[in-house]
Amino acid sequence: MLLCLGAAWCLAHLITFVIMRGQTLWASERGIFRFHVASFAALAILVAIFMAGGASIGTSAGALSLHGIYSLSFLELWSLSEGGFSVTALLKLSRKPLPRPSLLAELGAIGQHKKDDRLRTLVSGGLISGDAILTLTERGRWAASAVRLLRSIANFKDVG
Repeated sequence: MLLCLGAAWCLAHLITFVIMRGQTLWASERGIFRFHVASFAALAILVAIFMAGGASIGTSAGALSLHGIYSLSFLELWSLSEGGFSVTALLKLSRKPLPRPSLLAELGAIGQHKKDDRLRTLVSGGLISGDAILTLTERGRWAASAVRLLRSIANFKDVG
């Protein structure tokens, strides 16, 4: 029963997004992420209530795992369709042929916008500070240490 509840919850979440997708809340990565975190938290509370009533840990974990898989898949597809280089190139060229330098200039502008947006996000998230010279904040040092640890565990050799 809890697995069906988890599946229905994910479907209702998706339908809510489709209906509400033009709203400001869903216009940014942060808004989309918060929408998924809130949904997962609400489902976790509901699952905890069912567990208090005798539901098994296995089906409870299954319902939450189903939401996790749904959210990760949704966020990845949303991010990919948001307008990366390949998607933009395909969409631009589907309208009409373009000279290579013209397309490269447009793609370069996308790259610069994404870089600027990432820096603004790091500043607003309290991970970096500064204007002309950027430095890590205390929170940023913790985050960088965590990333280094994860990269060493995954055996990544290079940065960039």
